[in-house]
Amino acid sequence: MDVDYDRTQRLDWNLTVREVSAVVRELKAQAYWDGVRHLMDDRLRQSAAGKARYYSMQTDATTQVVGGRLQAGLAAGPGTLRGGVDYYNRTWEAKNRLAGSSYVETGMVPDVSVDNGGLFVDYELPLSERHRAKAGVRVDVTWAQAHAANGLVVAGTTRRFGEASASPQSIGNLFRGRFKGPKGVWAQ
Repeated sequence: MDVDYDRTQRLDWNLTVREVSAVVRELKAQAYWDGVRHLMDDRLRQSAAGKARYYSMQTDATTQVVGGRLQAGLAAGPGTLRGGVDYYNRTWEAKNRLAGSSYVETGMVPDVSVDNGGLFVDYELPLSERHRAKAGVRVDVTWAQAHAANGLVVAGTTRRFGEASASPQSIGNLFRGRFKGPKGVWAQ
């Protein structure tokens, strides 16, 4: 399908305060919002030829994301301990019309909302002037709900998910000297 229009708006606010005290090295706050309205159809495709309307398939999709994050970096021995929380809510809906269904509107994505809350912590230890080790843990809880119905889901259907992950890393500069080149990262 081809896009008739794709309208996107974004807002992102970040605040960082460094060297708050001898223990608190950094505080960060972030809030964001974005919204997209997207209409697409197959009017320029062979599939639209000879149909009652100028298309045989059309999808009108809207999405919105609202979220935020709070993070702190603390002096902990020779390294830095970082931790924080984040949350976002994403809503989206896609309405589909097909010539084969007499252009009756169906909820392709039936007014779905997804909420995600996360908790994270990591510790970064300098190994040398150019190398450091980092390990972290993150726990997420996600829940999704369909507020409308379609052929596969009943309105009000809710699912909950949870996941924990860990990430050890070894980080160092790949190049010596004055060149500020890319850094090598290994993560699992």
